[in-house]
Amino acid sequence: MYKRYNDGVSEQELGPPNYTDILSLARLLKLAIQDGFKGWGKMVFRDGWKYFILAAFDVEGNFLVVKVVGQLGMWGTLINGIQAAGLEHGAMKLASWNRMTSA
Repeated sequence: MYKRYNDGVSEQELGPPNYTDILSLARLLKLAIQDGFKGWGKMVFRDGWKYFILAAFDVEGNFLVVKVVGQLGMWGTLINGIQAAGLEHGAMKLASWNRMTSA
């Protein structure tokens, strides 16, 4: 269904939990056992705003990285073209362009 509807969710996001998920769950359980859920709720209310801001920056940073990686395809092609034109123009004249590899 992912390929059919292309909803933008990567397979890694749907996969098994990674080490940060497991560490976060372990920390949550430790705090819940140590302070109780009421103490944990107070801690989330007191300190949670900082983590909300950090999460927003993290999401924005990930978005920008994905955009940059998407643009590298175009820039990579441009850089390869410049390299081929400037440095390998002699070899390009001798290249066989019939999709066959030379033995």
